Amino acid sequence: MLTFTTFELVKKDLSELGDVVANEASAIASSTVESVKHQAQSLQQIVSPVEEQAVLPGEVDGQRAEIVEKVTHFLLGT
Repeated sequence: MLTFTTFELVKKDLSELGDVVANEASAIASSTVESVKHQAQSLQQIVSPVEEQAVLPGEVDGQRAEIVEKVTHFLLGT
């Protein structure tokens, strides 16, 4: 037969167990969210690689500004 004291101890143990389970569930959820964020960032990098600058016709190592200037002068007729 359960005594009142035993019942109170069981009630207290169940309450503490509930708190521990809630804390662990929260930690697992938080960890899962961080993991999903990391995976999403990795997937985003795979899906959208860094765009490379297109090479202009006639461009050779660092001549971009020179070519743009020549085309601008040509188009403006100066």
